[in-house]
Amino acid sequence: MHLAALLIVAGALISSFSARKGMLHLRKGKAVSLYKDDADGSREMGFSLRLDAFDISYYPGTDTPSGYRSQVTVIDKEGRSVKSAEVSMNHILSYKGYRFCQNSYDEDEQGSGFTVSRDVAGTATVYTGYALFLLAFLAFFFTDPKFRAVAKKVAGTAAAAAILLCAGGLDANASAGKAVGTTPRESTLAGKAPKTLPRGSAANFGKLYVHYRGRVCPLQSVAHDFRLKLYGSNDLWQLTDEQVMTGWMFFPSSWKDVPQKSRRSADDAKARQQATSALLEGELLKIYPLADSAGRVLWYSQNDVLPDGLPTDEWLFVRKSMNYMGELAAARDYASLDAALEKICKFQTLQAGGSLPSALRIGAERIYNTCPPLFPVAGVFLLAGLVLLGWFVSDYAARRSVNVRVSLAALLLDALLFTYVTLMLGLIWTATGHVPLSNGAETMMSIAWTVLLAALPAGRVFPLMRPFALIVASLALLVAAMGQANPALTLLVPVLSSPLLSIHVSLMMLSYAILAVIMVNSAAGLLVGGLSARLADISSLLLYFGLFFLAAGIITGSLWANISWGSYWNWDPKETWALITLLIYSAAAHRSIFGFLRRPKIYHIYLLLAFISVLFTYFGVNFLLGGLHSYAG
Repeated sequence: MHLAALLIVAGALISSFSARKGMLHLRKGKAVSLYKDDADGSREMGFSLRLDAFDISYYPGTDTPSGYRSQVTVIDKEGRSVKSAEVSMNHILSYKGYRFCQNSYDEDEQGSGFTVSRDVAGTATVYTGYALFLLAFLAFFFTDPKFRAVAKKVAGTAAAAAILLCAGGLDANASAGKAVGTTPRESTLAGKAPKTLPRGSAANFGKLYVHYRGRVCPLQSVAHDFRLKLYGSNDLWQLTDEQVMTGWMFFPSSWKDVPQKSRRSADDAKARQQATSALLEGELLKIYPLADSAGRVLWYSQNDVLPDGLPTDEWLFVRKSMNYMGELAAARDYASLDAALEKICKFQTLQAGGSLPSALRIGAERIYNTCPPLFPVAGVFLLAGLVLLGWFVSDYAARRSVNVRVSLAALLLDALLFTYVTLMLGLIWTATGHVPLSNGAETMMSIAWTVLLAALPAGRVFPLMRPFALIVASLALLVAAMGQANPALTLLVPVLSSPLLSIHVSLMMLSYAILAVIMVNSAAGLLVGGLSARLADISSLLLYFGLFFLAAGIITGSLWANISWGSYWNWDPKETWALITLLIYSAAAHRSIFGFLRRPKIYHIYLLLAFISVLFTYFGVNFLLGGLHSYAG
């Protein structure tokens, strides 16, 4: 393992001295043989590249890019076409040791930019080191006598195997079966409710499609966000989200004096004012799909500039239908209002056609909007986890077996929270069409899911894992919520459209979950002196797994970076701090070398402080340093 690490360092040194990096800009139809080297100006490649075509693909019915593709031809010195290839995000062109990665494009879409790299010897050496390191680490679990001794000391070799098996992959497969519709809320406001539509008519509004935040979704999602922005979790006369939004749409004077949630800042007040203005002026409701001259479907509000050549009847429908529904609402002619909404639904289906999301995706999003918010749910489970941890630790300190009912309660709470998080992740996956690992909120939820999954089988041989899992998972969910709403659903940016996404992020989140459990275990070890030595052994055992998954996550991230940006290591703040975290925890795995770490209390203190590096890697880098990982902040 140490030899493999030296091989990786040697490869990095070779790369630093011999690697070539630069940029290449192509205009359509022109062949170029020189690229701009980062170190010493233009360099000759020995062949030419010609851009034949550039294309941007979009998510259906939106103007949000889903990919960028350049069609290029390789031309040799004699002017012969040697190779044609498509270069796109996460799909590189390799030729004679050069690697070309899609990087940018010109505003007129007639030109394309590429990163150029050439590092045959360094990359090969580093990749060899990666393979040897992972193989050596895997062999360590089965052959190292010290690891086997620690495993036997904690719970026997069978228990260690159970922990290894429970720390599997991160594939959140979920099924959902729940009635669709916004859950009514009990009212805490006094006085008469403001005017709004009946629940049925308001619900029909929520079934319309709308272009919102770069994607097509049910109007219910806009209503949900609108209510949260203005009123938070305040109870509003048992009104649904759709009733609140349509009340503002058709009876704004009746709603202007309804108390809103307390303002946190001037920006918060400004955001609310912008939301109500956008709704009243129609800008928020891009519910009319129309095809442009190229046949691409775009979405418009009633006041947007509409495409040229639009038939008169369609122009009148877009311009007048909302005003007509306002008149029907004022006249309380709800039957005619429902009929008008049905006409808009048919118009959307006719105009947008196959670009509309499937009924399954829309249904999943509607259910997701009705799920209990993460923040209060996580708070309740966090409190329960702390109470159970105190009970478990007191029993251990008194050298008593944990009460069977208490242990069963911990298991049921773990299973209940696991089911809830699985449902949420499954709904996100179904509604967005991508693995829920694309941003900070989704990865925190995945950490919670991983910890709870591990706790279900591991709790049989390591009972403390159950309250630990509740605490760590609840804290992760609190961070994911960052307030009182569930994480927003988003489309995947092109650079994340890679099979390596789920592998890399899953491994990283799994390692962070294990390190978080170690942190809680160390805190317990400091609080209960009589258990300090035993809990130190447990931390030692878990640490090996945490290090393996952390190293594997960094390695798969390095492979992904080489495909996406043409370099396996860019000293980006996120990857740099992940490496620092690996080194800090690696020191803790060498207790035999660092004698002071053999003392259980010192060891617990070290692991508590080490977790600061995890927190900074995940949060500090996102908020303070940015970098190439900023899209996942």
